[in-house]
Amino acid sequence: MSENIRKNSNLIGLCFKSYITPIETIEGFAIGKKCLCEVAVNTTLGIFILKLFNQNMESIGLIAVNGQIASEDRILLEGDQVDIYGFMIGG
Repeated sequence: MSENIRKNSNLIGLCFKSYITPIETIEGFAIGKKCLCEVAVNTTLGIFILKLFNQNMESIGLIAVNGQIASEDRILLEGDQVDIYGFMIGG
């Protein structure tokens, strides 16, 4: 058997980095640093973002998955890298 088999097969692991503080406490989270977390299989990007940033949604300017801008209906997959950026200020 593979050593990578999860104890709970209903979860997948992903990595995320955010420049906005989530409303939910996540072990190991720090602004701008990669953080590992688990989500349920078939979780969409929209549900993931809503769960973490419900009250801070208006602060989000850009969301990328694996380096590409992604829509909220994208289903997250094992090993995905989710990057969350606030609005850029300047001129």
